[in-house]
Amino acid sequence: MKYPDTQLPLTYDEMVAPFFDIDPEDFVTPEQVLFEICETHRFDKLIFGHLEEVSGFLYLVARIYSKADNQITLVQPVQTIKIEALELKWVEAAIEQLALKIVSIRAAH
Repeated sequence: MKYPDTQLPLTYDEMVAPFFDIDPEDFVTPEQVLFEICETHRFDKLIFGHLEEVSGFLYLVARIYSKADNQITLVQPVQTIKIEALELKWVEAAIEQLALKIVSIRAAH
């Protein structure tokens, strides 16, 4: 068996390690984490998200958490920016454009 260059073979300890259970008392939901952030910083709403590069497009997947509603909503439509290549100058320019879109999303909500 040959492992990909980026993956190391599993150790014996990893192969025989017991399964673990998630303790429901110790589990927090994303809403609980976001509520705590809003409480700590006195935010009413929190915008968060991530960028994805797919086929030459940079996608902004943004969501807004409302403390009052204790709810996460997806901002529609997902924003996209066409990039020429995954070169630093193009990505920086695309992220700057997406940052401006985030400001407009925030203003709309």
